[in-house]
Amino acid sequence: MHFEGMSAMDARHLVLAYASVALFQGGYFAWVVRNWLRLKDDEKKAAKPVE
Repeated sequence: MHFEGMSAMDARHLVLAYASVALFQGGYFAWVVRNWLRLKDDEKKAAKPVE
């Protein structure tokens, strides 16, 4: 997308904003997956009968 009279330097803060949001969302997604896998593992351990 190109706006008349807008240089690449003018849009640099937008690139930083999009990169920050993508990094934040990726980190949150990884955190959710990690905790979900831990929860599944804990449920398996809890369901296993103790002999």
